[in-house]
Amino acid sequence: METLQSIENKINKLIEQNQKDITQAEAELAKSFQAIEKANEEILAAQKEINSEKYTKAKTDLWTAERSKEFYEERLRMLTKEPLMEYAEFHEMVNNLERLADEEQRAYFEPLARQIEETLKIGDEAYQKAQKADTLMKKLDKDISKGVDRFRRSPDGGIYSHFMNGLSYQPRYAVYHEEDGLRELIKRYKKTADI
Repeated sequence: METLQSIENKINKLIEQNQKDITQAEAELAKSFQAIEKANEEILAAQKEINSEKYTKAKTDLWTAERSKEFYEERLRMLTKEPLMEYAEFHEMVNNLERLADEEQRAYFEPLARQIEETLKIGDEAYQKAQKADTLMKKLDKDISKGVDRFRRSPDGGIYSHFMNGLSYQPRYAVYHEEDGLRELIKRYKKTADI
């Protein structure tokens, strides 16, 4: 069975082999350049000596070295520019990698979704407590202060902004303010994960 690790191993092995092949081709190409240089020197020496046998051998060596150079230049081009696997195999690997990575991510998200649901329960409890505080504020405003205007003002006569429309409680930090976003997150996850 294929795993993310086996895919990683295969990718790394292909890259490593490709790099070894490139290094080998570069070394062979360097040898070809040296052989061309040596053959050219031998041609000049044979011409000075007027030695046709040595000249013919040097020309043959030059021809061989030039073909070797062409071969390794093309080999290097292929190793650096051509894909390391066939199209179908590449896309199969992409699909397998996505599937396996999604499964892995699901394993992380499922416990998180449970924790979010627990957080939402805490948020519901916090909302009930905030509603109770709001009810008490309204009782203070209506039943205790009897809505008298001077209770809605500061000692110097300014109007408290949170008393403008009657006293109410609005928490500064409230879990339930995030409830819709958290529920949407769980809903999106369940929809895409087919849970």
